[in-house]
Amino acid sequence: FLLPIGAIRMIRALLELSGGRFMMVVGDKAYRDDSEFKAVKDPHIALHGSMSFMCNLHAIKLYFKALGGFYLDTPYRDTFQVAVLFA
Repeated sequence: FLLPIGAIRMIRALLELSGGRFMMVVGDKAYRDDSEFKAVKDPHIALHGSMSFMCNLHAIKLYFKALGGFYLDTPYRDTFQVAVLFA
């Protein structure tokens, strides 16, 4: 699986700009929890005029929890994921 290093760097920068109070709404094709990684082999990269791959939303949610924040997310699998993250 992929670690969302770019997203974590962006979150750090936005947290610094906001003085540590931050809310982020995320919507993407994503893995919502670690159970979804069991069947995953190499990351699938879709080419369709540009390129895309699944977001590791699980890692982003864990990062927010490590910051003392929390999240609310959709309970559905195999669909577009939406999460609201608070720090």
